[in-house]
Amino acid sequence: MGLWEGRGKVVATGIGTSPTARRWDEKPETSMGALTIVAVRKAIADAGISPDEIDGLVLTPESTTGVSNDPNTPPPPGWEQHFKMASFPQAGVTRGDIDWLLLNTPELKNVKFMMNGPICMSVSFVAAAEAVVRGLTKTCLVVRGWHNLAGRYYVGVGASALNTASGRGKYGSIWGMPACGTTAMVFEEYCRNYGKSHDQMANFVVTERRNGLMNPDGYYSQHRPEMITVEDYLTARWIAKPANIYDNDLPIMAALAVVFTTPERARNHKQRPVYILSHGQTRPESQGVAPTLEQWEQSTDRMGRILYEGAGVSPD
Repeated sequence: MGLWEGRGKVVATGIGTSPTARRWDEKPETSMGALTIVAVRKAIADAGISPDEIDGLVLTPESTTGVSNDPNTPPPPGWEQHFKMASFPQAGVTRGDIDWLLLNTPELKNVKFMMNGPICMSVSFVAAAEAVVRGLTKTCLVVRGWHNLAGRYYVGVGASALNTASGRGKYGSIWGMPACGTTAMVFEEYCRNYGKSHDQMANFVVTERRNGLMNPDGYYSQHRPEMITVEDYLTARWIAKPANIYDNDLPIMAALAVVFTTPERARNHKQRPVYILSHGQTRPESQGVAPTLEQWEQSTDRMGRILYEGAGVSPD
């Protein structure tokens, strides 16, 4: 730990978001790849720069935590009429791919630094920030697309597709594989330890829906602009008790791109820069099938200390 050497040496100056949809209709023009191209071009325009100023690209290849296709599954009909093909047919369909993106955004002709930030876009943000600080790229795009195929989330993929549970799953996932299962268990432990209840989350969730509707780029403001009430929350169906449907995320089709650069170069960009002061990552030191609340608290406490120390600030 300690002060991050890159503190204040990298900034974000542009952001681009795509239109959203609940599920993919299997048209090439509404695919995850197409949405990614939209987000990239909007981020560059938002920063007020030329595409040829982009010399770095960091991308998260994973584009869902739910159902996906085998990488060698053929793309939908008409795909080759809309896009140039990369080395595997699901590039741009159910997986992000740097080569595919560069083939289909020819204006990005000066990209020299390329890196995958696997699993989560937070990894891509960290990789891009470090790359700018270390001089590997001067102006870098950070990109992720999300896809959501027709069908039920988490059904028919991975461990959920098997007839039996094995490994750690035979102890922790024998009743199914909802995405919120382990989170719900930790929340239940929190309520028990601190004398709280699930119902006390109602005002928070209702307020967050209201806040979300203020974002014109969000799925709910575009497609489901209705508010929810406390009563809606209290009577909602359980997904993994004590987590109901409003405690879970909603998988959608979308894409996001952000421009990172140096403070010096940001002076010529259109938007005011957002400075990155620190970053960090921790994981709970699990000693069983799933981390306990105490292990999560230790991990998050350590994360807070890393971020504060890295930024050179204190909670005060």
